[in-house]
Amino acid sequence: MKIGRNDACPCGSGTKYKRCCMARDQAREAEEREHAGATERAIRWLAETHRDAMVAAYETLRISLAGESRRAALDALDAETQSLLRINLMEWLLAEGSLVGDDGPRRISDLLLGAQELAWTPGQRAWLQRLSEHPLRLYEVLDIVPGRQITLRDAILPDAAPIVIGDTSVSEWVPAGSMTGPSYVACRVLPGREGNELSGAAFPFPRLTGPAVAAMLRTAVAEPGKSASDIGRAIMAAWVEHLFTEPQ
Repeated sequence: MKIGRNDACPCGSGTKYKRCCMARDQAREAEEREHAGATERAIRWLAETHRDAMVAAYETLRISLAGESRRAALDALDAETQSLLRINLMEWLLAEGSLVGDDGPRRISDLLLGAQELAWTPGQRAWLQRLSEHPLRLYEVLDIVPGRQITLRDAILPDAAPIVIGDTSVSEWVPAGSMTGPSYVACRVLPGREGNELSGAAFPFPRLTGPAVAAMLRTAVAEPGKSASDIGRAIMAAWVEHLFTEPQ
């Protein structure tokens, strides 16, 4: 429901919306419009020009996360879970994946940014660049104002400062912490002119699973040679694992 200018600001300040968060929200929405459609255009172009390589890359990633023995179980996941899985893995491919061709592997983000026929707008190009520069991380969900904002803290670096993100999607379905413990979500936090925003893909973890995943990642980060991409793949593998243990 649209917030009226004279309504109380949903942030809880007690001030009218027009005197509180309205300007910030309008600026954020304007920035979002600048890159609107970038992900959809990228996926459509890849499907048209690199279809076989994209299908192979997606299937290789999917099976590498779940294991060959679970191929049939992956295919048997319900339609909603399959859709979420595809959205999440496709974003990872856009950000960090590669396609294998006759001349060897090429990073997908480089292909997209180098394709002159796509004629990206400045906002779309900047969005794709940011997507490729900021890794997937696991966050503890500290607070939520549904449809307004979500407050996160890096679960691998527990001393890190909280991050407030003006958000109207994830905040509506990721549960906040409670007496039974915090909830966790893995996502990409992208800095922008008007503050941080989420890339779109989100890997929610239940309260009982999140702390164990965070502990596993802290151990992995301490291992020599572990890259941010390695940590991202470990997060995705843990999330895929919980798809088979959570009730569908």
